[in-house]
Amino acid sequence: MRCVVIGVLAAAACAASEGPPFGALAAAAGAASEEAACAAEGSCSDAAAMLQVQNEKFFAKKGECKVFPKGDSSEPGPNGTLTFTKSESKESFTLIKYCICGLAPDSFHGLHVHQAANFTDGCLSTLSHFNPYMNNHGAATDKFKHLGDLGNIKADEKGCACGENLQSDLPLCGLNSIIGRSIVVHALQDDLGQGGNDASRGPAGGNAGGRIACGEIKSV
Repeated sequence: MRCVVIGVLAAAACAASEGPPFGALAAAAGAASEEAACAAEGSCSDAAAMLQVQNEKFFAKKGECKVFPKGDSSEPGPNGTLTFTKSESKESFTLIKYCICGLAPDSFHGLHVHQAANFTDGCLSTLSHFNPYMNNHGAATDKFKHLGDLGNIKADEKGCACGENLQSDLPLCGLNSIIGRSIVVHALQDDLGQGGNDASRGPAGGNAGGRIACGEIKSV
């Protein structure tokens, strides 16, 4: 029973920002996952690791991602940091701040949240864009798009892209939390789904070229 209660409390922390029906679904998912953890391990104390992961997803108010080539800090090349913070002006908004250097001067680069923070094959193993609603690829401001579509960043004459963006539908907690997923920086400019072909609108759309840097989004 204690596991179930903890799961519900963790899910409920995000229910206000998710709103119905997502708040109710989050609570149900939290309860089910914690009850399963107890059943498998024999006690709540044995399920501590799973509880920590759930808490990061359901209680997160701020995320941070450090990107490197192949997701490896020892690799030379483009690198930088992105932060994700719940906006004080409106709770449902997320403020993204970023500064990524080592890019070509005066260049544009597609930026996306990808499904997985798996770097066993460098940035290729992060899978496709995060897209829980199964929409076509688009611009960050489109109503129908991948949840992970963040548009483009522009590098200055020194090869650094720094700025901020207020994103309306990038949750830090709940069923579609971006915590534990990854950020990928692409070699080319994203066409924002306007390329006129399947590659432009698809699961890893945008015709944005290779994946030159990536990293895990972590709760901080």
